[in-house]
Amino acid sequence: SLGRKHVRGFAIIAHVFAPHIWKLCAMRTFSDKTRKLIIASITAPIAIVPALFIQLVIHDVVNSLFNLGQSIYYSMLAAIPGWVVAQVLTLVFGLPLVIFLQRSNKFRLVYLLPISAIPALLFFSISGFGLTITLMYIYFSVCVAYTFWFTYWRVSNGT
Repeated sequence: SLGRKHVRGFAIIAHVFAPHIWKLCAMRTFSDKTRKLIIASITAPIAIVPALFIQLVIHDVVNSLFNLGQSIYYSMLAAIPGWVVAQVLTLVFGLPLVIFLQRSNKFRLVYLLPISAIPALLFFSISGFGLTITLMYIYFSVCVAYTFWFTYWRVSNGT
């Protein structure tokens, strides 16, 4: 299972892109809070790429099929539609959720991570897929939510 240190690695990768997006938002059209939300909303779904790679490598190692080149290929192939889905869910579900948590003074990981699993649980209840698929979607949701939170607070601190 992935611990906090592994998930933080995903957030650091997305955080690398934040300064470049910050420059795009440098005009004083938006408030600082809005700019931080824009940056986090754009960069957080990038966490899907390393999350997929690690998931595929673990799958290959468990099934004794480990081939690094093939894992990279399949993770990049799956990352494109995964990123699109993560981006849409972040904008449609995640951003309003974060705004609600901020207004209620509850924008903390303790609240954000469990709530971020709701789209995966809804997908599971509607589609009828197995528990393994649902856990995989929860894993991706938590990675994106943690990256959103990490990027938002890193941009806040100016690092």
